[in-house]
This record gives sequence, structure tokens and C-alpha cells, in this order.
Amino acid sequence: MQTFALRERRDRTHRLADMTEPYQGAITIVDQGCSFNATLVVTGKARGRVMYVDLECRPPFFPEDLDFLSWYERWLDVLLQGADPYWFGMKRET
Repeated sequence: MQTFALRERRDRTHRLADMTEPYQGAITIVDQGCSFNATLVVTGKARGRVMYVDLECRPPFFPEDLDFLSWYERWLDVLLQGADPYWFGMKRET
């Protein structure tokens, strides 16, 4: 298993998107366009959580939800309110 330093690179010539399996143990569940994906972590300490990744080498982050079901229900609530879900969850939680 390869490990990668997840830090922003200045030259952008080395992209995670060009690698075969940049996030082993996670399944992409939403392609949000550009280089952003929402993934479901299926192994390790964060198993069951949604993780947002940017394939341009920015560090991944987790939304406020503690599990997939909570994330999914919140996404459904956004849809029912008529809001645009395009960037749903991309706000970095503090």
C-alpha cells in the first residue's frame, strides 16, 4: 500500500488524480466536478464516514456528520428545501 503526503503542491504537476488508487479504503460516492469528490471510508478508524477529497493534492477533510446515514439524511433535507446540492458538505467544519 502506498502512502502519500497530503499537502498542497505548488507546481501541480503531481496530481492525485493521475495515480491509480490515491485513497485506498475509500469509495467515491459523489463526483462534485473539477477535482472534488465525496468518498465513503470503508476501512480504518474513519470507517463509515464521508470524506471530501480534492485530487489536486489538498488535504482531505470530513464534514460534520459522524456517519454515512447522517450525511445522507442531511443531503436529502437540503434537496427537500430546494437548495442547490452541488457543493453540499464542502464547507470545512470547525
